[in-house]
Amino acid sequence: MTRPDNTTGDQDSGLEDFGYKESLDRSIGKFASFAAGVSYISILTGTFQLFYFGFGSAGPAYLWSWPLVFLGQLSVALCFMELAAKYPIAGSVYNWAKTLGSRVVGWSAGWLMLTASIVTLSAVVLALQLNLPRLWSGFQIVGDGTGEHDFATNAVILGTVMIGFTTVVNALGVRLMAMINSAGVFIELIAAVLIAIILAANMTRGPEVFFSTHG
Repeated sequence: MTRPDNTTGDQDSGLEDFGYKESLDRSIGKFASFAAGVSYISILTGTFQLFYFGFGSAGPAYLWSWPLVFLGQLSVALCFMELAAKYPIAGSVYNWAKTLGSRVVGWSAGWLMLTASIVTLSAVVLALQLNLPRLWSGFQIVGDGTGEHDFATNAVILGTVMIGFTTVVNALGVRLMAMINSAGVFIELIAAVLIAIILAANMTRGPEVFFSTHG
């Protein structure tokens, strides 16, 4: 394929510097790609799990911090979009930082990304202990939850099982991962919309509540 300036598609792509041949494997659909991004960033997970912290600390008015966060995250997303369009390669932050900065910058970015991924994954899976035993007592594998170490030990077990399950799913192939992930994200989005509608239909206080800071 040639571009308007009569140069071939891979001559100015920059991918050859990384040892890649310019190609695109359309093995999953648009929604599956969208779902993969949503589940990786997991915006709703963080929102739901940290809602009690924001509400308890600053009251309903803490909602006004969300637009500020949105603008910051949108700026980061636009930068990533531009980089991904130019360098659609594995390694993302590591390779981008190495290209834009230096090998030292890339090395630092890679280790920071790895550390952030490990901490984030651990935090999310440990949060299963906050919800699953409430849905079904059978998820409380260790003790009854009242013992000194029941909560922490059971959280580690549930988290380990979840990490093991997701690892196996990813190892079995991208199609299986995409199918399970797309179903989960679809259900999550529908549930979030329904929760918003149900809460809006059962409002007991007016808009002034959004300016309450609990002192």
